[in-house]
Amino acid sequence: MEKNESYERALIREIKEELNADIEVNEYIGESIYHYPEKDIKLFFYEAKLLSEKIELLEHESYKWITKDGKDKYEYAGEDKIVFDLGGMNMQNLFIEYPKCSTCQKAKKWLEENDIKFDDRHIVENNPTEEELSKWIKLSNKEIKNWFNTSGLKYRELNLKDKLSSMSDTEKIKLLASDGMLVKRPIIVNDKGILIGFKEKEWKDLLVG
Repeated sequence: MEKNESYERALIREIKEELNADIEVNEYIGESIYHYPEKDIKLFFYEAKLLSEKIELLEHESYKWITKDGKDKYEYAGEDKIVFDLGGMNMQNLFIEYPKCSTCQKAKKWLEENDIKFDDRHIVENNPTEEELSKWIKLSNKEIKNWFNTSGLKYRELNLKDKLSSMSDTEKIKLLASDGMLVKRPIIVNDKGILIGFKEKEWKDLLVG
């Protein structure tokens, strides 16, 4: 949840971010607590109506519906069952691109020619969030400055070449999350790792092995 955000608003936002779907949140129908050695996880359940015509998996491999009657039988996956290599995500080949970018076009063509399945995400229309960037930057083993699109117009307009050195990591991530044009692309994310920019050998090692 974000600061000063209600449970209902958090649910609407999360469903939009993770499934690209709009919902109408109705009545609160209960909660459950799952106990773990280091902390407890509390889930709040709401009845919701799906307003979108389709579901688009942006961060996960699958989803399922739970009926009101099935709430008490729901088994939370728990931290011991989730793949945490990517900060809690379990996904196959999330490709983040700017369609007009020639490097992105080259990377996409390579993926298609090698029959590699991927979920396509527009970096401007669905810019990586602060939470995603925090996880991905850490797991990419690259400095935050390497995640900036230094050849972009926006980068030059904001004079970031001179400003980044005086900014904190939190400020840099917040800035990246504010505009997809600031983020270096393309990006490929899967359970094995994260790559930014397109170098065929690196992508082949990660995606083909």
